[in-house]
Amino acid sequence: MIKHALTGILMSALLAGCQTEPEPCTPEWVQWKTEKVLLNFGIANRSSVNRLREFASSLENDAGPMLLLQVPTMIEEFEALAVDFQKDAWPALQEAAGQCNSTQELIPAFVSYLEQEGVGESVLEWAELLAALLTET
Repeated sequence: MIKHALTGILMSALLAGCQTEPEPCTPEWVQWKTEKVLLNFGIANRSSVNRLREFASSLENDAGPMLLLQVPTMIEEFEALAVDFQKDAWPALQEAAGQCNSTQELIPAFVSYLEQEGVGESVLEWAELLAALLTET
């Protein structure tokens, strides 16, 4: 696990050294900024995302009684991940959106991140609801 985190940090550093920042508020900049924020969030929350991915996969393949006993724990795990996203990644995304006076391009970042991580439809539905709540506040 530490090896994966170190690899991610090294890759991030290498990419940061090779990348130049695109022109602000262009579609390329929105993508670049979102990926940068989500990379940092992903590194910090890799274990939670992995557990959600494994749970969603198990839930889709075999929803037996033992798996159903894990549901409350996984809801807590998801809530903690969502709180971390709201505390850490969301302000950075809002700051970026504020630079461009538009949040439309950045709003679905959490859902897109989880979808790219392959967490499964059940978790994505929770994330979409959360994203809708975040955009109302």
